[in-house]
Amino acid sequence: MTLLDDMIRLDWHPRAASSLILAVALPFIVTWLISSFQSWRAMTAAAKASPGDKRPPTLPSSIPMVGHVVNFMRDGHGFLSSAVKYFGREIPVRVNLATFPTCIVSGPESVAAFLKDPTRGLIQTNRSLKIMEHAFGCPHEFVDEFRPRPDGELEQQIHHALQSMLSGARLEILAGRYQEAVVNQVFEGDAKMGDEWTVLPDLCAFVEKNIFEAATRAVFGPYVVELNPTVSADFWNFNRHVKSMFMGVPQWLNPAARRARDKMTGNVKRWQRHAQEHCNIDDIPDDVEWEPYYGSKSTRVRQKLLTKRGIMDESARAAENLAFMWA
Repeated sequence: MTLLDDMIRLDWHPRAASSLILAVALPFIVTWLISSFQSWRAMTAAAKASPGDKRPPTLPSSIPMVGHVVNFMRDGHGFLSSAVKYFGREIPVRVNLATFPTCIVSGPESVAAFLKDPTRGLIQTNRSLKIMEHAFGCPHEFVDEFRPRPDGELEQQIHHALQSMLSGARLEILAGRYQEAVVNQVFEGDAKMGDEWTVLPDLCAFVEKNIFEAATRAVFGPYVVELNPTVSADFWNFNRHVKSMFMGVPQWLNPAARRARDKMTGNVKRWQRHAQEHCNIDDIPDDVEWEPYYGSKSTRVRQKLLTKRGIMDESARAAENLAFMWA
């Protein structure tokens, strides 16, 4: 008789079986009770506090250490919907996804108050830095280089570069490049559309690929696409996973997202190296609005501002460029 047969034939004593079940369940029960008590205490304190001193309660959880990660990974949309309903849509709620807590703000009054003064109880800078690390792949040791400086001078220059790209003559130039790229993508690209009806296996995939590649060519120049033939598929795969990285799901629970992010940062690094090897950015006249290596002038200005800020690491620069590309 084998050991397995002995285990199957073993007659468990009811009291021993109950003790085993209780021992396994006890950590989950205790975690739920403690987190529920903390939520109740936060709600009670918020009811007595002035509007500026209220703190959001934490959604109760039953799994020690990892918090709400399992529920979020199983059904992210359903989990967030149930979370905002737990205390009521007018009350912000904090969820714990193992790496850092996240506040969910819903309801018109709460959202309006947050947009009016986001620094009141919810600090954006630290969260943005964590997103740069987790979602866009900035190495941890370089994350603080993206922290706003006290004088705010570089931040103003970056804001001005983005604003100028989206207004006035520069926007017209960018829009013209985009329209030209779209036409070339459709008529000269893989589809090679003409005057006759063209059958496409997947219209959504066709639109995603051609719109992304056209926008990338207009903003970053042609080499992001030409050096990385799969960049469109890589980007949309990254986009499907970015939500979990924004929410801070640990990498060991989210390996597919990590691979998708690393593939995109690898594409961006390849473009960065090619531009640096074939073009001295300081030799480009200031009045040039578009050239093939860096694309639009706004992209070129951003690269110079990264250098001015001291952000020289290849991966950190790729994280910033990927964030800009995704935005």
